[in-house]
Amino acid sequence: TLALDYEVKVDQVLRGPLISATIFVRPASSDSDIVTAEDLAPQMHVGERLFLFLKDISDDPVNGLGDRQYQVITRAGHFRIEKDDMLSPRLPSFTNTVADAYRGKNKTVLEKDIQDLVAKLPKPTKDEILQKQVTGTDLVIVGTVQGVREVHFVNSMEKPQEWIDQMLAEGKMPGLVLTDYTIVVDKVLSDKRLAYPRFFPNYKSLQPGQTIIVMRQGGTYKGVTKIEEAGPAFVLGSQEVLFLVGTSLKNYDLPDDGQERFSTDSRSGRLLIGSDGKLTAFAARGVGEVYGGQSVDQLEQDIAMFLKQHPFK
Repeated sequence: TLALDYEVKVDQVLRGPLISATIFVRPASSDSDIVTAEDLAPQMHVGERLFLFLKDISDDPVNGLGDRQYQVITRAGHFRIEKDDMLSPRLPSFTNTVADAYRGKNKTVLEKDIQDLVAKLPKPTKDEILQKQVTGTDLVIVGTVQGVREVHFVNSMEKPQEWIDQMLAEGKMPGLVLTDYTIVVDKVLSDKRLAYPRFFPNYKSLQPGQTIIVMRQGGTYKGVTKIEEAGPAFVLGSQEVLFLVGTSLKNYDLPDDGQERFSTDSRSGRLLIGSDGKLTAFAARGVGEVYGGQSVDQLEQDIAMFLKQHPFK
């Protein structure tokens, strides 16, 4: 199967989580089994603005290449934004789809229609949000950022070292950067692996005062900074509620050093704890939508009650 992925900078998200400032997008697949010249021709060009309807294929073992991988859901969901902000769909005319409905219209018209539709969609309940966030993560903690432990460079484009050195000298990042942060565990709110001793026979519960490693995409390598993951970088000394999933350097084709790592990805969350104990959300979705502005004590109580009523099985 021939697939071409494009690196796309995200300017605005009308629905769905913003995983990172840059994502990889695969054009819509052909509606037939016949590969045409149109399928093989470049469908996106450097510098052009796009309005895209995407689906997440990050967890697809066949199509997904990483946790920032998307595919245009259909050719009708692929618009080019012209200089006058008018929409020009990739799909030909007379298709009786969203492409024809918005062909030649200003992009703000489609933006408003989407926002109006999203506003009418039913909102998940607090219990539903906790079910997704708590059961979908391995570990939920209150933790304090201690500092940067290590920065990893991934030669994702498989370029020679001379080219990498030249790019860095020009202030350009020639690959992927991963930053390991050390986080001091203040409280453990949920630890899924304790419920599965069969699969984690030697696993010991975390205790307050222990440190863990949380890895984020982006960081500074040899004086060059690249930000790839949505949300602000960790701040030394800040305290957060972190919904974490296990990860590994092997996921990025780097030698595994045996250190356990966690990450806060699109299925997790981060909530900053203020000096007054109130929570600040980094995203208006998930737990952030419900608990932004509330006390950390309330979230802790709700998670404890949720686990009591819905124990891991």
